[in-house]
Amino acid sequence: MKKKGLSPIVSVVLIIGLVIASVTIVFNVVKNMSEEKLNEAQSCFEIRDTFEINGDYTCYNKSGPEDSFNSNVRVSISRNVASLDYLLVAISSVNDSKTFKLYDVNMEIEGISNYPDGSLEINLPGNESGKTYIVYWDIAKPEKIQIAPSVNEKMCGTLDEMPQVPICS
Repeated sequence: MKKKGLSPIVSVVLIIGLVIASVTIVFNVVKNMSEEKLNEAQSCFEIRDTFEINGDYTCYNKSGPEDSFNSNVRVSISRNVASLDYLLVAISSVNDSKTFKLYDVNMEIEGISNYPDGSLEINLPGNESGKTYIVYWDIAKPEKIQIAPSVNEKMCGTLDEMPQVPICS
């Protein structure tokens, strides 16, 4: 009885085929992961100059004695042409912070009204416009205001920041 084994040529061809298949699989997995991350980054990159805090109209308004709760923060936001899920606004002091989301549709958000009319239907400013909001604030003087968008259900980094909030004059 003759014993036959694989010839060396067939073995080399099989090994080369397995290596090519493995490399192809790894390449496709890495390519798909990279494309996903690039698309996320591109969405955030495209929106980077579309919103800003308008420092001319953003300020802290302390009215009444130190222990009263009549204070508010005026936050003014300017918008260029942009499409997003929402804009996250964060106001922080030494001891506390307050965040809220602004959408393109009208919503009532507790403790926030439009400036100067005081209406409660809150939404993002329209494209190429701006809006000022009154945020009722019973905490210590705010130290920082930041805005960050959500695009395609992904949070982007901070678009703009006001590191010192001036007193309203």
